[in-house]
Amino acid sequence: MLSVRLLGDLEILLDDVRIELPTPVDARTLTLIAVSGPGGIAASDLHAALEGTGRSRERGTLQRRVSNLRKDHGLPIPRLRGAEPYRLESDQLIVVDAGDFVAGVAALTDPDPARADRLMRLWRGNPLPGLGTSARAAWQHVVDAHDRLVEVLGGWPPAELGRLTALGDYAALFPDDWRLQRLAGGPSGKPRLLVVEDQVMDEIVLLLKDEFEIVQAVTYKQWDTLRESGVLATIQAALVDRHLDPQRMQDSLGTTKVATYLQLYTDIPVTLMSVDVDCSANKQIELCLKYRLMDVIRKHADGQINSSGLVDAARAMTDRSPRAWSARMRRWVESIAYQVQDQSLMASDSPDVATCFAERDRAISLLERGQRDQAEEAVAEFRRRWDRSAAAARP
Repeated sequence: MLSVRLLGDLEILLDDVRIELPTPVDARTLTLIAVSGPGGIAASDLHAALEGTGRSRERGTLQRRVSNLRKDHGLPIPRLRGAEPYRLESDQLIVVDAGDFVAGVAALTDPDPARADRLMRLWRGNPLPGLGTSARAAWQHVVDAHDRLVEVLGGWPPAELGRLTALGDYAALFPDDWRLQRLAGGPSGKPRLLVVEDQVMDEIVLLLKDEFEIVQAVTYKQWDTLRESGVLATIQAALVDRHLDPQRMQDSLGTTKVATYLQLYTDIPVTLMSVDVDCSANKQIELCLKYRLMDVIRKHADGQINSSGLVDAARAMTDRSPRAWSARMRRWVESIAYQVQDQSLMASDSPDVATCFAERDRAISLLERGQRDQAEEAVAEFRRRWDRSAAAARP
């Protein structure tokens, strides 16, 4: 089996053995052949697409390069016969992620968040911006499939769109695609931030409204209305007051009611706000692990709103960088392990906490090393096995 991954850094696996090509022009040559699919790419078009890359246009150079790809690396590129195009061809299975993406988008008709997520996750990077005009022609069917996917997603109901878990990362790869940015960030194109607060809501909205589309809940009645409306499916992050005013809210539960719901039924990262942040680091981390919080921050002090703390918290929860994503996933994994340990203290048929902790440590190790693909798989598997919340059952 040959696997060629083009949607990001080039990765080649032949019978599960990684192949490293010796030069950038070799990599570009194979990329253009692979992205062209079963129909292949004409020699003249391949020459044009490689123009200016090393000595690729010298007579005979392209033929020798393709011959080396075939002989030295075992890549199944048939010898040219007459005017036949260059292509990958073998009796064994050939998988090219770009081809899978194009075919998958063509088959995506009815709303299917799980399938759309799989298609978007094929993209580990965006190779399109660096393409020349001739090379871009070979990628045009992939560009068209991207445009088609954005069009399809734009026609989905908000609730179905909100079930997508890969949309934000996918949109981050296409920062100039305003249609996609709008889908990922809400009607304003900004990340949608839920703020649950009863005392300084106006100040928080004024502080954050330029960067975020704010969805407000000042009372538990408003919170319940939001929860029942399905709008939570479009929220990227939440700032939640730790202690709501019992008289104003007519509820003595405190906002742990909100934090618990977000933990159990959504994937939304949450930061708790408070006027009395406990000075004990141990109590802070325990609260974060119990409710899967990204942080607990001081809301204001001495009559002054904590501007920098609130802005930093909101940005950290919506940051699409690999480091920020890794931090959020680490907190998720640690919180699940905390819940498993907590349950084991109360149940006679307790799970194997040692096994859970070992799998937690493996996932965290992959997150810390920056191996995104492996880390995603490890986190997903950890959630499937150990997370008992309803959020874990989401596709």
